[in-house]
Amino acid sequence: MPVVRTVGVAGSLHFLIHFAMMTHPALVALAAVRGGDLFGIGEAGMWGYLLFGIFALVSGFLTDFWGSRFVLLLTGILVALGLWMVASLGSDGVHPESFRWAFALVGAGCGLYHPAGLALLGGIPLERRPSAMALHGVFGNAGIGSAPFIAYVGMEALGIVPFFVGIGTVSLGAGLVALTLPKCDVRAGRKRDHWKEFLTQTRPGYGIFFCWQGVVGIYYRMLITYLPAILGIGLSSLPKVAEGVGPLFSSVALGLGILFQLLSGKWAKPGHLARQTALLFCGLALLGLVSGWVQGVGSLVWVALMGGVVFGHQPLTNSLLPRFVGEGHRGLGYGIQFFISFGMGSVGAWWGARLLGKEFQGFQDWLWVLVGLATLSAVLMVLLSEKERSLPVKKPIR
Repeated sequence: MPVVRTVGVAGSLHFLIHFAMMTHPALVALAAVRGGDLFGIGEAGMWGYLLFGIFALVSGFLTDFWGSRFVLLLTGILVALGLWMVASLGSDGVHPESFRWAFALVGAGCGLYHPAGLALLGGIPLERRPSAMALHGVFGNAGIGSAPFIAYVGMEALGIVPFFVGIGTVSLGAGLVALTLPKCDVRAGRKRDHWKEFLTQTRPGYGIFFCWQGVVGIYYRMLITYLPAILGIGLSSLPKVAEGVGPLFSSVALGLGILFQLLSGKWAKPGHLARQTALLFCGLALLGLVSGWVQGVGSLVWVALMGGVVFGHQPLTNSLLPRFVGEGHRGLGYGIQFFISFGMGSVGAWWGARLLGKEFQGFQDWLWVLVGLATLSAVLMVLLSEKERSLPVKKPIR
């Protein structure tokens, strides 16, 4: 497998699908500044995140049976159609009732990506896999980190219609580039047998990993969906702070995820990935506690740091999953992972909107729930570390 080429092409799509999904928080932040229906647009995004998860499961089957190239092409097409649908809503702003259907299509297209992209990278030998996953994660973090500011400024400067038409066209082009990837091995047989084989070949500890995926999915989406708006509202209350500083600050904070992706990929130790993940989530819980204790701008700094640190788990846990599923089931394994994490992420978007309230006055309640979820994530990973140590290190699943 040409590792550099595979990571480059898959990483480009990884950037675009996360950028596309993060246009939703940018719209929430824009609504906060313009006095639009901030609560309604935030809650409407739940449908995109829900389909993000559902279509990940669909992608798991498609990847194992039809190969990653086809699924990545389909990703680019559906994301482009969804973004063009957002553009078709008009230049007078986005309304929650119509936006939910357009963003649902964006979420469906983006949901196809991860099982296909990560199944390719999951075939890399274990000793090189965390570094490859980290580099791939950097592309995703670049999309997540840049979107709040670039999308905010782009919609303000160009208007909603030209902006979404443009990024939709780029998404289609990225899907077509996926056709340059080498063909993958695909399975023959019935999908029912494939599902049965997957269940019988999972290794002890997979159930714990499954539960962890749901918990962290709620945590992740609750944090990054509302971080740009929280930082924007907090900073706008300060004197002499220009409009747009909040989205810029949130882009810098989320962009820090690149650093934490690279560091965790470099420091990853096969056989200790779950333990390292547990330590990272203990750190996130501590950051949440500090943010709740400090007042004013200091609180915003600590909660912004949470937005960067959370991405450090991805090279670890994405490298860990192939060790708990049988050979030939990576696509379905990643499909289930993102079905649970992104599907439960829709709960995070919905729950976060209700905790924060229509005026975003429930910041402390939102923060304490995040602390509890991070703590539970750490506990589950400690339990999983016992199972991980019993797995062979020198004979990775290929």
